Amino acid sequence: SKSINNMEPEVAVTASSEDNTIHVWEIRSGSHLASFKDNTCRANALCTLGVHGDYVMSAQNAKAVFHFWSWGKEHTHVKCTSPEKITSMVASPDGLHVIAGAISGRMYLWESNTGRLSRQWEGHYKAIAALKTTDDGSMVISGGEDSMVNVWDIISLVDAAVSTAPLPFYSWSDHSLPVTGVHVTAGGCRGRVASSSLDRSCKIWELASGTLLLSVLFPVFLTCVSMDPTEERLFCGSGDGRLFSINLKPSLSSTTLKLSTDSIEGPQEFVGHGKVVTSIAVSYDGVLLVSGSEDGTARVWDVGSRQVVKTFQRHKGPVSHVMLIPRPAHLFGSSMAQTDKKTLAPLRSFKRFNAEETVSSVAVAMNATHRFANSATDMTDHSWIADDWTYFNSASSQEHLEGEVNQLRNQVAALQEENRRWQTVTNDMYSFCSSQVLKH
Repeated sequence: SKSINNMEPEVAVTASSEDNTIHVWEIRSGSHLASFKDNTCRANALCTLGVHGDYVMSAQNAKAVFHFWSWGKEHTHVKCTSPEKITSMVASPDGLHVIAGAISGRMYLWESNTGRLSRQWEGHYKAIAALKTTDDGSMVISGGEDSMVNVWDIISLVDAAVSTAPLPFYSWSDHSLPVTGVHVTAGGCRGRVASSSLDRSCKIWELASGTLLLSVLFPVFLTCVSMDPTEERLFCGSGDGRLFSINLKPSLSSTTLKLSTDSIEGPQEFVGHGKVVTSIAVSYDGVLLVSGSEDGTARVWDVGSRQVVKTFQRHKGPVSHVMLIPRPAHLFGSSMAQTDKKTLAPLRSFKRFNAEETVSSVAVAMNATHRFANSATDMTDHSWIADDWTYFNSASSQEHLEGEVNQLRNQVAALQEENRRWQTVTNDMYSFCSSQVLKH
């Protein structure tokens, strides 16, 4: 396997929002290596966890649930509930934290080795579409359906001494429609951020200064974005199945660029997908580009020739997400040696609440209302009840809990009385309208 690792430094991981399976492939030979069951996730809701990619983690599309898999086992290693439906997530490069964005626009940060929910805050006004961290783990960049791109300081987020609501380090509002993808180059806080949007534009910012370096206008709306490791070429997936490539060296001499055959010399399109391109990733050497599409295929492209060299067709539904990762040490074989098991990063079920915070009765009621309002399937999923009960049993003061229960009972009684009053009004109105109709 060492010789294979030298030839194949990375593998492709592809997921679907419908067909219940994650597949792992060799990007150069096209051979199938492994699969994980019981998964349906959207774009940007899949990542690896741990310095060595010990676990594969995803947020489920239909429920507020996280699934974790360990290499060598196709069934889930850990399942745990999340506070609400998660739409995107990313793990820190050191594997110590997971940051997730939700359908409500809230963001959450967990400690992966303890499962502790360290912080939650309002990140965007609408659902968060994409999250990326810098390679040094100092910043996380979020793109939302509110058309904003925000940059957050992770050090402040994990600092327990900081009790105030987090504010973004930068907040870029240059897009006019929802942001669909985010990419961060190497270089830590000196890197660059690229974003794609439904407004047909791709924008590139400099992290050090927050300056907008380039805005590129495309002929169709964009769904994802990436760059090669040398930052010489920009790649974008689009809504009509095409992928676009731009040479950034001449482009960065101007702050605005409109993509057309007149303004850019040479072909810049990758044509092959029949439906929307959902996700793209570039190999570490910049030679290959991997794309996933709603047409059910994942394709490997040669960047130089813009030709398809491999096509993955095992998915029975749309390919929602693709990513390239270093070949995991435990990928081959159905079981790991005992010594290898000890090297796995510790993993605990993620908590739905911050145990250090007191949850008021109003917050509990609003959280339940929000959960049911956002997902009809959550109303039939009772797994969150046990999680809530565990939380309340761990509270330090029984008297405080009794006070909370009494407040909730009073609120329920008031709501029941209000409901009876409105039922009476409704019945009176119905009787009056019926009598008027019968008279005429």
